[in-house]
Amino acid sequence: MSLSDNHSVPSRAQIALLFLLQMALVLGMIHLGVQTGERWMRAQEMRRENARIERRLLEVQQENQRLRREAQALQTPNGMEREARRLGYLRPGEVPFIVLP
Repeated sequence: MSLSDNHSVPSRAQIALLFLLQMALVLGMIHLGVQTGERWMRAQEMRRENARIERRLLEVQQENQRLRREAQALQTPNGMEREARRLGYLRPGEVPFIVLP
């Protein structure tokens, strides 16, 4: 029994074609892997950016609450007087004095 009885020997053209098909498959898989990797890296970057924006939003919301409380306090007589004195205003008849170090 010889090789030619059960199996034929592939020609050089068939071997070359098979090689090219395998290379095309490998290159396609590499390309797909690169695209998937780029998308994963972009998704990671977007998650980090989203977390940064959410932290900044929380900071701004807290600052907003602080400013609202401050604005409410300035609407009261004590709050208005405290702010006026901080700015250097005096009541009529009060005498300013300066404490030196």
